[in-house]
Amino acid sequence: MERLFLTSSLSKVITCCFIAFKHYMNHIETQTFKLQPNTYFKIMATNRLRRNWWMYLGYFAFALFFLKDFHQSDLTSFMVIFGFAYPPLLFGYLYYWAQSQRNQAFFMERKMVLDEDKITSIDQDGAHNEIFWKHVFRVVDRPQYWLLYIAKGQFIYLPKDIFHDEADQQTVSNLLSSLSTEKQAQKSIPKN
Repeated sequence: MERLFLTSSLSKVITCCFIAFKHYMNHIETQTFKLQPNTYFKIMATNRLRRNWWMYLGYFAFALFFLKDFHQSDLTSFMVIFGFAYPPLLFGYLYYWAQSQRNQAFFMERKMVLDEDKITSIDQDGAHNEIFWKHVFRVVDRPQYWLLYIAKGQFIYLPKDIFHDEADQQTVSNLLSSLSTEKQAQKSIPKN
């Protein structure tokens, strides 16, 4: 009962902060920016390493374990080659995929308009894409950017240096912090 009361109180405080934010922010328009393929690769590689670091370490450990028996049998030779080659090949493929011509729409210049209900991305070719805040289920805060997850493996890249002034950046930072806190509070509410 106590936990439910605390969660409910926290949710009310976050809702009040969000309502205050809505009254303050009509909309914030960013400067034009462009996600670079190398930055996209770094995001993908970092996410993969954070999630599966233990697996890549295991491949190397496995290869080192069988290294003394390299050439003793085809199986041990395969284990050593696979253990040492798989992680670099995987990250090489990620780099190739990030540089692919098929991703060019992802790397177009765009600007964002953030308001109380949604994020609107306006691409250089004039396309408008709108995502409502309620569809952002996770916010990842990195030193140079935010990743706003709208589906597993799909995120909106929002650099921190694209705002016209520090006040706009701080307003968005506060909103994203409150969104993140609200989503965590919703997860902790027990379902009956």
